[in-house]
Amino acid sequence: MSSVGGYYKLFGRRWRSEFWTARGKQLSAFVVVNVVTLFLDRNEPTAWAKAKPSIVANLITFVVFAIWHVIRVPSLLRADQEKHVAEVTQQAEELRRQTAALKAFPARITVTPYELQRTLRVHGKEEGRNIFLRAKVELLEPLHLDVVGYRMELSRDGATDTSEFVDDLNKWEITDWSKNPIPHEDMRPLPMKLESGSPVEGWVHFISNRSNQELDQSRVRLFVHTTQGTGNAEIPPGHEYWNATKNKMVVEK
Repeated sequence: MSSVGGYYKLFGRRWRSEFWTARGKQLSAFVVVNVVTLFLDRNEPTAWAKAKPSIVANLITFVVFAIWHVIRVPSLLRADQEKHVAEVTQQAEELRRQTAALKAFPARITVTPYELQRTLRVHGKEEGRNIFLRAKVELLEPLHLDVVGYRMELSRDGATDTSEFVDDLNKWEITDWSKNPIPHEDMRPLPMKLESGSPVEGWVHFISNRSNQELDQSRVRLFVHTTQGTGNAEIPPGHEYWNATKNKMVVEK
């Protein structure tokens, strides 16, 4: 019912626009002038005979034009609807082209590593380490971007392997055994959505089968993969980069 009522409201507005504004006022004025003239000449015996043809002709013209526009308005409304649909389609296509053009340009991302922590993957076993890296990620262009994933590479003497990403930072915490009471800080993960002008800082967790010695001799590369390209940072090999803050470590909750 509401759609039908809306259609007839639109029909009425368009009918007034097409008929009354264009011809209705003029025809009404002719009829009024004839009626006023007839009134002024009412004492003349032939006044009605003189005015009748003009009044009747104007009234017939008025009615004919009104009916003609009643018949014509539906086709005009359909034309308006088709024009609106064409404009919306054109706007959507233009937006699609603009979006495709933006995606054609690679994103500008800066990655700044801050801290490397490692722990034994399995107690009592020398091989295999949990690696935790804290970094800052800043999106420069475009305004918004989704992160597809984070990846870590370890490179040593030309041999490169990719560490396994683990999404379980809610199970880990940072402690400092030199303080009393011992603090227990949650580890905030790096987000999966980036916004230009809003740098983010957080942790990522990876697992590697390399030993401590092999890790000390490896370059650590962190990659931030997005829908429009990749940002990365590298930490050179060296024992001093690992667990740099004394007594600070990552432990399971």
